[in-house]
Amino acid sequence: MACSALNLIAVAPELMTEPVPDAHYRCDLPSETVIAIGPGLGGRAELVSLTCSLVAGSKLPMVVDADALNALAQF
Repeated sequence: MACSALNLIAVAPELMTEPVPDAHYRCDLPSETVIAIGPGLGGRAELVSLTCSLVAGSKLPMVVDADALNALAQF
């Protein structure tokens, strides 16, 4: 799971996470099996873009909630 919040690991250490890439957001996540996006994401433009790219470009099962729904509502 790609994750931008390090404190998620403290709350749920059983989750397998990796950091969201800093330089270039991408929607190809070859080692992932599911995407959960939204809670705590925030409204920064690059994260809104990441959300839209993931929803439009990924074939993985996906849970979209909270800030991800806000991001999609902008388009």
